[in-house]
Amino acid sequence: MTHRSIKLAAGFALVVACAGCASASPTSGGSSVPTVTATADSLPPTWGTGPQAPEDPSASKPTAVAWSAESRAAATSVAVKFMAAYARPGTAQPAWADALAPYASVELMAKFRQADTKYLTTSAPAVTGTLTADDSNPYNGVVTVGTSEGPWQLGVHRQPDGSWRVSSIQPPVRQGH
Repeated sequence: MTHRSIKLAAGFALVVACAGCASASPTSGGSSVPTVTATADSLPPTWGTGPQAPEDPSASKPTAVAWSAESRAAATSVAVKFMAAYARPGTAQPAWADALAPYASVELMAKFRQADTKYLTTSAPAVTGTLTADDSNPYNGVVTVGTSEGPWQLGVHRQPDGSWRVSSIQPPVRQGH
């Protein structure tokens, strides 16, 4: 037998074997593929109630996240540092975007890497900011930072490691815009 005829015979055997697995009577749609339907009554009475993996007593339990004086200071600090890096008219790409990277979210950085810095006009950012935060949401807040154009609002978001990143920016509304 040649190599090609062995492949052909193996393929034919596979088709025959699979045909034997199919339901003897086709479903109403004409398909010979068997279907399995499980209902709560057809499952064993212990379904899903079996033993679970044992807990690791040495594993640390996750702690509840809440606003604290430290987290408020960290969120405000990252927003103020972000604004100091942002409000630099005349700074060329990519140096401008690189300076924002430690403080901005990945999504925001994707936009800043494509920004045309010749349109930057704001300068003189304040060295302090004011955090507005909802105690029921310890993951997000808004920090207001003053600039030469007025107050900017920076959305801050807590990262899984507990650090903060700026996730959105809102310039002040200008008259006539």
